[in-house]
Amino acid sequence: YIFGRNTEGVTCGRVTLDHESISRRHAAIVHDMQKNTFLIDLGSRHGTRVDGKPLAGRRYVQLDEGSRIEFGASTRRYVLALRAPPPPHGQ
Repeated sequence: YIFGRNTEGVTCGRVTLDHESISRRHAAIVHDMQKNTFLIDLGSRHGTRVDGKPLAGRRYVQLDEGSRIEFGASTRRYVLALRAPPPPHGQ
């Protein structure tokens, strides 16, 4: 999944983020063959944080269930959910 202000032309999963501090192609979440999940900052100007800690640019960091991700100076936080939520009661 590619995260950024301009994800036009991305043919895989994409998440468009609307904040002036977020790069056009800011970061990506990828999975390996063992089903581990990783985040990489794609060289963004204002950085990416996981659980409040800045990522080094262009280096993969493993994510865990509940990891909190922040992009640039945006105050929005995204929480990684690896499992689907349970269905509503009664279904």
